[in-house]
Amino acid sequence: MPQRISVVLASYNGAEFIIEQLDSIREQTMKPDEVIIADDFSTDGTFEICRKYIGDNNLKGWIVYRNSENMGVSQNFREALMKSTGDYIFTCDQDDIWIPDKISAMSTAMNEHPEIFLLASNYIPVRNGERIEHSYIKY
Repeated sequence: MPQRISVVLASYNGAEFIIEQLDSIREQTMKPDEVIIADDFSTDGTFEICRKYIGDNNLKGWIVYRNSENMGVSQNFREALMKSTGDYIFTCDQDDIWIPDKISAMSTAMNEHPEIFLLASNYIPVRNGERIEHSYIKY
């Protein structure tokens, strides 16, 4: 049986980066059933950018809401997660960029291994299109 996929994105003053992340979610090879964007009372137009993006791309199952006050990242994610309805829930920040088959690959792994309760992915830090190294990342 196919699993219902949710994406939960927490945003705060991310106008500079958010379109690239929204594109990477919209262009997934396996489309999510719902995308919940929780804006934490941004003052830079992030909420309006998201609302326009959803409308311009006619994205069914995508919603954006704006908190009435800034709650902080943890509470913002918590509230958004409580609104999600998926069997598999992917979380992301406003400045992430997903590879095109992230949802597909991770959903396949979960379906093939029902003993997995939580699956995380690696990442590559990038700034201005260039890979950067962080001294605190140890493999």
